[in-house]
Amino acid sequence: MADTPHLVLEDLCRGFGGTPVVDRINLSVARGKLIALLGPSGCGKTTTLRMVAGLERPDSGRVLVDGRDVTALPSYHRRMGVVFQSYALFPHMTASANIAFGLQMQGVGRADRRRRVAAALAMVGLPNHGNAKPRTLSGGQQQRVALARALAIEPDVLLLDEPLSALDAKLREELRAEMRAIQLRVGATALFVTHDQAEALAMADLVAVMDHGRIAQLGPPDEVFEHPATPFVARFVGRSARFEGQWDAEGIRVGNMLLRTGGAAGQGTAQIFVRPHHISLLGSDTVADNTFEGRVSAVDYLGEVAHVTVQTDAGPAPIEMSTRDGAWRDLRAGTQVRIGWSADSTLWFPA
Repeated sequence: MADTPHLVLEDLCRGFGGTPVVDRINLSVARGKLIALLGPSGCGKTTTLRMVAGLERPDSGRVLVDGRDVTALPSYHRRMGVVFQSYALFPHMTASANIAFGLQMQGVGRADRRRRVAAALAMVGLPNHGNAKPRTLSGGQQQRVALARALAIEPDVLLLDEPLSALDAKLREELRAEMRAIQLRVGATALFVTHDQAEALAMADLVAVMDHGRIAQLGPPDEVFEHPATPFVARFVGRSARFEGQWDAEGIRVGNMLLRTGGAAGQGTAQIFVRPHHISLLGSDTVADNTFEGRVSAVDYLGEVAHVTVQTDAGPAPIEMSTRDGAWRDLRAGTQVRIGWSADSTLWFPA
């Protein structure tokens, strides 16, 4: 069945020098799905991937593949393809030889190796680059060779450790789409480590946001973005307007402003988050559940959208505006504006 767990992490722990780096990670990945481990540097995501790969031994917990405990197996007996951030290609070998290396270690015969290397090169769009040495290939081509090497062994699990971070922004966007398409085509179960939220949201079936060695939230990309489970997730995933206020009988008081929420009321101090695409510029006679007045402090043109920052008495509020109608051109630093959003778009957490 499609939703049967293929890769399972059970209470996985790892520490260094008495400091826990991975703290009781539990995760189930269905066959053919891609889960992104997303988080800042030092949150434990790469250590988790290295334990899955067999490159780090957990202090406790288990790694299971198809119900088989592989925790004690060395990396070369786990049938896992790993794509590293640094590509890790052998510089003295051709692209074909790099891809064939893992197959040779598995004892695959020469004729079958040749066939599978050719198929892997074709899969990543490099059918005519088999004789090239890594130094003659671009960064994007080297990453494709590294992906081909990982896929050629027909792995049980594909592990991707920040594979795009060394590439320029445009190439990263292109390759993330290609890697996702290839992963879906071959049906590989994949664990993808990244600190880049755009990559995680664009590529993953599920996103696991990590904070200090634990999973703070696991869910589909849209759920993690629109309904963060903790203030950390709300801050780390996406941009937000952030305020702090006090609950009273009517809502949350932020200075002399009243914010209404669409959910249950709370008490005490509240942390408030509002995503930029939920905030609108309001006309003088437009009504919204929540309204603030402020002045534009910055307008950043980004092609399809413009990021507008409005400074309010409660703090800065970022807004995303489409550039299609040209309305953003009327905004300058210092322009007085009204902004607003619906009660349902107000996220809050106890302080």
